[in-house]
Amino acid sequence: KESFPSSQVVPPGATAGFDIVFHSTSIQTFQQAIYFTLNDHHKLKFVVFAEVVQIDLTLSHDEMMFRFNEYVLDSTLTQPVTITNNGNADAKFQWEEEEPNNADHKPFVVSPMSGTVPAHGSVHADVTYDPGANNESIVALVLKVENGPSRRLVCNGSVSEAKCVMMEKKVDCGAIPVGCIKTKTATIKNVGGHTAIFNIDPLIPGITCTPTRGRILAGSTQELQLAF
Repeated sequence: KESFPSSQVVPPGATAGFDIVFHSTSIQTFQQAIYFTLNDHHKLKFVVFAEVVQIDLTLSHDEMMFRFNEYVLDSTLTQPVTITNNGNADAKFQWEEEEPNNADHKPFVVSPMSGTVPAHGSVHADVTYDPGANNESIVALVLKVENGPSRRLVCNGSVSEAKCVMMEKKVDCGAIPVGCIKTKTATIKNVGGHTAIFNIDPLIPGITCTPTRGRILAGSTQELQLAF
């Protein structure tokens, strides 16, 4: 119905054409004869064929494994996943958890959470694992595709159990004159059987800590310099 023009004049020796617009909201194999008339006398036809298929996106991974080693000092791990569109139309997507919950902390986060994959193209998304207080997490993420089937990505993350204690229960700075800086030392001890990676959360203004992250071997200690 949107094909155009519906009629036109073709000068002698010239060439003319018109666009055929096809649109379907259902999966089907389409075949239709189109008739046209020359000078109100000669009736001709051509046949339009179309194969209407479902929009389909694929993932570069069905499962992703996240493992920290003792040389990684970051508190999170990030891995890429590629979303590919082999079709000839743009495809919109959105990520969701297969079993959503209301927990404040989510061990796996995807960025971007939604978007569009161009026809015959691909986009990259980053999956970030933040273990928080859990040593092991398995979460199924679902790629919801508009007008297409969903895809499932299983994310499996784990960290070795580590146990550290602060040697000092309290750091007493006493009275500090205005405008002066006072430095105190606090010690972390790894009392577990595995190497521990530590990261210091942001402190309140006026207090600094050095170092803010590091690696402590089993049975070893790490001194922290606190400046007030």
